[in-house]
Amino acid sequence: MAMDTNINGLSGTKAEVAATNELQVLQLNKVSTLNSTSTALAGAAVFTGTAEDVSQYAEIRVACYSDQASAASGLSIQQSMDGSNWDILDVYTVPATTAKPITLGVAARYLRIVYTNGATLQGVFRLQCVFHKNSGRGSSQVPADARAQMIDCDEHLAYGMAYDGTVFNLMRLAVKATQGAYGLCTQDLKDSGRSQRVIFLDSFQVAATAETIMTCSYSTDNAAVTTGTSYNVTAGKRLRIQGISAVVHSITGNTTSVTPIVRIRVNNSGAGIVSSPIQHIIPLPGVTGANQAGVPINIDFPDGWEHVASAGIAVTIACPGYVVTTAAPQVSLVIRGYEY
Repeated sequence: MAMDTNINGLSGTKAEVAATNELQVLQLNKVSTLNSTSTALAGAAVFTGTAEDVSQYAEIRVACYSDQASAASGLSIQQSMDGSNWDILDVYTVPATTAKPITLGVAARYLRIVYTNGATLQGVFRLQCVFHKNSGRGSSQVPADARAQMIDCDEHLAYGMAYDGTVFNLMRLAVKATQGAYGLCTQDLKDSGRSQRVIFLDSFQVAATAETIMTCSYSTDNAAVTTGTSYNVTAGKRLRIQGISAVVHSITGNTTSVTPIVRIRVNNSGAGIVSSPIQHIIPLPGVTGANQAGVPINIDFPDGWEHVASAGIAVTIACPGYVVTTAAPQVSLVIRGYEY
C-alpha cells in the first residue's frame, strides 16, 4: 500500500512528490513568449515586448539574430520598478548575420524588450528571452555596447585580459616615452626601442675667453660620425642622457692653469644655440704645466636626464683667462645616452 508523506510542503505518495519536485526543477527557467519573436520587421519598424514580472528570477538571457543590422542601439533590454517607467536600459547594436548573446542580472521587478530594426527589411529575425532562476555564466556579459570582441568572459580572465573601454585586451601598461609599446604587468617594463647616442668633443682647442658654441660629433648605435653645432632629438622619441665625462689637458707651451667652463644649452623647439636655456654647467679644473691632464669629471644620472622630441642640444665653452700662447688647453667631452 502506498504511504502518504509530506516533503517540502507537498503531500501525497513518495512517487507523486518526486514527480512534482522533478516538474518544479524542470520549470526553474522560463522562455518568455511576450518578449520573444521570430516575425521579420520592416525597415525602421519596432518590436515592443510586454512587461513581465521577473522578480522570481535571478538572470535574464537574450539571444538575437537578424540578417539585417539593427538601428544604432536598436536592441534595448528595459527594466522597470513599476511596469510603467523604464528607467534601467541596456542597449546594444546588433550587426547583420551575427548572433548577439547577452546575459544580465535582474535589477527591477518588470522587464520588456524593445527592438528597432535598421533601414532594411529583414528576411530573418529571431529574438528569444529566457528567465533563469539561478545565475550562471553566459557566453557574453556586457555592461554596454562598446565591446568589439565578444568572446567568452572566462577566456578573457584566463588570458589575463581586461576591458579598456573599447575592447578586451591584455592587462598591460604603456612603457615610457612615445613608442606606443606595451608591456605585461608581470614583466619588467624596460624601455623599448632603445638607440644609443654619443655626443662628443675630441681634444678641442680652447680659442676664446667668451662663450662659443662647439661643433660636436654625433654617433648613433656606434655608426659613422656626423658633426654639427646642435644635436636634435629624433621626432617622436626622447633622449635620455645617462652620463657626462670631461677632462682638460694642456699642450706644449701652456704654463698657466685656467678653468674652461662647459655649458649645455637646450632648445625644446629647434636647434640649440649659444643663447638657448642653460641646463648644465661643468667647470673643468685646469693644470699647470704643458702636456698634462686634469682630474677627469664624471657625472652620472641614475634616473636619466631626459629631453623631449626634436629638442636641440648645444655645447658651449668659455675660458676666462685664455691666452693663446700660455693658457690654451684642450677639452675632451663625452655625453652618452639613448633615444627611445
